[in-house]
Amino acid sequence: KHWSEGPRQDTSHGQQQGVQAAGVHAPAPVVIDPPSPPLPDDMEEGHREGGGAQDGARQWSGAGPSTSSACGVPASGAPASDAAPHCHAACCLSHAHHQPGDQEHQQPTHQLGHQAPAAPWPPPTSACYEAAAVTTRYLGFYRVWQASGRVFDSVDLWLPDVTYDTQASYIRVPLSARAACAARGLSFREGAHAASHALLNVAPLYLVCGARDLGTDCDNPYDTRYRPERLLLYDKHPGGIGLAGQAAPLFTPLLQAALDLVAACPCASDKGCPLCVQHVDCRNYNTVLSKEAGLLVLHACLDQELRLGGAGYGARSEACAAAAAADVPEAAHGGAAAA
Repeated sequence: KHWSEGPRQDTSHGQQQGVQAAGVHAPAPVVIDPPSPPLPDDMEEGHREGGGAQDGARQWSGAGPSTSSACGVPASGAPASDAAPHCHAACCLSHAHHQPGDQEHQQPTHQLGHQAPAAPWPPPTSACYEAAAVTTRYLGFYRVWQASGRVFDSVDLWLPDVTYDTQASYIRVPLSARAACAARGLSFREGAHAASHALLNVAPLYLVCGARDLGTDCDNPYDTRYRPERLLLYDKHPGGIGLAGQAAPLFTPLLQAALDLVAACPCASDKGCPLCVQHVDCRNYNTVLSKEAGLLVLHACLDQELRLGGAGYGARSEACAAAAAADVPEAAHGGAAAA
């Protein structure tokens, strides 16, 4: 009784083969939907009026022509089907306990719930980004015995300076860092140099660069010139290739990564090691370094960034100018020159 048309099909195997051989195709069976669940009391009236179960469900749910949700699960009031997909996502938990009488759940809502706003990335920073002039001056060299490493002669040089223009980003080191180093009997110069090397070591984690693409203001024991109290990263390519500009808004995560790196390094030497505060491309042979003082400088700079970071970065930002005004007066006019 389920065939709509076509020849009568016998149950014998031979007659069925004869029908197929003659080119007569057996009609497709009519798909019968599974029985629908009993209708609620408030839907019986619409069903008796001739609208059908589906129309009655639409009249109850107010869903209109659409009877499925955005994720493929039938909406409230839509007839269920065996072929309908099952949604196990957290956004579809609103389907779980909807009762036909709950008028407040006529339309299933797909919301993940209230979430706290995400923190801005990159975090705000007070770093300054400026044009810089890098000057290298060779003072002389030593003659060293290769067998013992003993210096037996020194030669002074009077060569012209090597200068090129590039780009640099830097932050001011707060006065609290110098005070912390003095309280522990440590050299602030060694701490600033060590902190700068730590920034160079973690820079490739955030920038597409190598160990020799960025440089810093390295110190040497014979230098007596005035040094602005800052942590500086400059582009070692003449003219700059944009690395310093990319590092400027990332100074806060760079400081945090450098602090974690130095604090977790297992080396016992106060001068550090190439894993923490020494750098492979230091032109002053990793002298004037102190690992413990570097930790104090990084701590102080990170605290300053968390306090002054709301001003944002830029060329001579207000936060950078305020930090410079609170420092030695000449630091406000030092510019971003590294030697």
